[in-house]
Amino acid sequence: MPEYAAFSDLPGTVSLWWDFPAIQKQYAEFIDAYAPVAARLAATETEPEPAEAFRHYVPLLTQWRRLTYLDPGLPTELLPPDCNAVTTRQVFQ
Repeated sequence: MPEYAAFSDLPGTVSLWWDFPAIQKQYAEFIDAYAPVAARLAATETEPEPAEAFRHYVPLLTQWRRLTYLDPGLPTELLPPDCNAVTTRQVFQ
């Protein structure tokens, strides 16, 4: 008899469907690269120079767009407990 996802441990089941360790590794790389930039920008009251903003924006956006193709966009309660998706989204914003 087939098993239905509705009757299974859903967080455990979705961990079989997506490669969360690989996704989290890429999230960690994003956080390592851009969290310091975000913190520095948040700590200053002046706007960054356009050239500096552009220098960070283009690679940030490129890396972020790749992540959105990998991320299933699941609710937080279905993600692994150590998932860094929320932190990554905060850094991007």
